[in-house]
Amino acid sequence: MASHLWNDNGCNTNTAKGNWLLEKCLGSKASTVFNNHWATWVVESDFANMSAAGVNTIRIPVGWWQIYDNFGGAGNATLKYNITQKNYAVGSLKYLDLAFQWAEKYGIGVHLCMHAAPGSQNGQEHSSPVSADTILWDQSLDNVNQTTESIALFTQRYVNYTTFLGFFVLNEPAVNEAVLKNYYLQVYARMRTICTSCQVIISPQTVPFQVGYEATWSSFMNPTAGYYNVSMDLHIYFCFGGPYDPYNADAVVNYANTSVRVGMKQYFDVNPKPLIIGEWSGCALNSSRTKDLIRTQLDVYSKVGWYFWAWYKTPGGFWQFQGMYDSGNIVKSDMDTNICLLSNSTSTINSTITPTPTPSIIANSTTTPSTPVTNSSSSRGGLSITTIILLIVYFVIA
Repeated sequence: MASHLWNDNGCNTNTAKGNWLLEKCLGSKASTVFNNHWATWVVESDFANMSAAGVNTIRIPVGWWQIYDNFGGAGNATLKYNITQKNYAVGSLKYLDLAFQWAEKYGIGVHLCMHAAPGSQNGQEHSSPVSADTILWDQSLDNVNQTTESIALFTQRYVNYTTFLGFFVLNEPAVNEAVLKNYYLQVYARMRTICTSCQVIISPQTVPFQVGYEATWSSFMNPTAGYYNVSMDLHIYFCFGGPYDPYNADAVVNYANTSVRVGMKQYFDVNPKPLIIGEWSGCALNSSRTKDLIRTQLDVYSKVGWYFWAWYKTPGGFWQFQGMYDSGNIVKSDMDTNICLLSNSTSTINSTITPTPTPSIIANSTTTPSTPVTNSSSSRGGLSITTIILLIVYFVIA
């Protein structure tokens, strides 16, 4: 996402993969480099532009350590659990606060996403591993419990904002399934002590790759067992391989239009939890039919919530929502027709409804409430979701 931070500072994107390793490479420069980046990467005008484009909800990836800025950073805080990988640069939390203030001002809902848990849940650069491809999250209950603790602290900090909708509680896990499912139960219970209506969004495994209609997920944390406002997150990309010729643009578009559509039907046939396409883009190894791939996916995902990765400032235009919008590949009516059901009720919520319980407050784009407005217990259940911003208060993708 921000490779210039490596390239401009003599760091190798192939070896210093992720936030932790980049900081080690930057050394004493880390605080200055990061704070300059956070202050400029996403600004208020981005929220104004998103609102003008019809964006109604954003997904902000965070790292577990960021919530400890007010304690001098995770490395200086008195943590409840034994975490060794904790000396991160301090300063990002104030920009996350600004994001919520701007979201309130422009009427945009916010999901937070635990993108980097202690020890890394997938070994990829976007989860800040201690070394490339190293997965330690499920090797220690301290890591698991600290993840829950951090999500609870984030939730406490933002629960009274009308725009705070809930949490994607673990991004793209590739861990022990029993540990993962126990964690989901634990974090759900903890969040419910703080917010009875916040959405808890869980993800199936990425290794082995799962899609949510497996029995282990279709029978897990369902409304009939007393779980509510629980959804599943699925990420779909066409530039990382699959059961098709990735260099044949026709084959890729056809796969999106047929196999992915069938797979979504299979999901809803067996899994009662609402589905969110938490990440997708126009990326493909053959870009000759980028617009067709975008339009096909928009049609296939039209009855679920979706997040496009990302807002802008990404390499390759097919990763940029703003670029796709400006070029006409995505149009404002795509947000108007997108329908998402995130509550466990039987009604659908049309995307034209403002995703907050108090639209009179949000409608005044010139006023940001000095004190966040508390949501009612029923206000966070249903909304439409249409795009993602990778707000670089946390960044790890080179």
